[in-house]
Amino acid sequence: MFKVACYLNIALSYAKQCKHDIAVVACGSALEVDCNCVKALFRRAQYISSPASAGATEQNMAIRDLEEASSLAPTNREVRSLLLKLKQTRHNQSIADKRTFRGLFERGSIIGKENTKTSGGKDRQQHTDRKSWLEYRKEVEWNVSRLEAEAREAQSLVCMLLPFPFAMSNPPAFYRSLIC
Repeated sequence: MFKVACYLNIALSYAKQCKHDIAVVACGSALEVDCNCVKALFRRAQYISSPASAGATEQNMAIRDLEEASSLAPTNREVRSLLLKLKQTRHNQSIADKRTFRGLFERGSIIGKENTKTSGGKDRQQHTDRKSWLEYRKEVEWNVSRLEAEAREAQSLVCMLLPFPFAMSNPPAFYRSLIC
């Protein structure tokens, strides 16, 4: 439980710095520790959908997380309100897209509607969503690994500057080990 709290605090701190991609990965790490953590699902949905660049794919991922969180905690108001807001936004966007692109795809079709049935359309959509999610996660994990390397480098510099118990108990040996 402590690890989950740490990951969620890391996610919150990165979100406050507007580094939503890293916050999403931190929430994912919290979910790897506790897959039924409603707070991690809720925050990941928030951070996925909050950037201005978030599109339909990100909204669908956020809605999926919120639906899972809602099934785990059906009385949670925050989860239900964000889920309702995202579904309404998706619905409004769908209406706007239909209005904008009305007639664009109906013109000049050679194949009739009876021939356009596809088998496994839902499976194909889920595969596409999962593929985009995996690509997004890969990109974010690469960014996180790069930042973790920078953090390790910074931590080694801080360790050299801040005294710790060994340095305080045996100062000359400690400083000689830094020089050599």
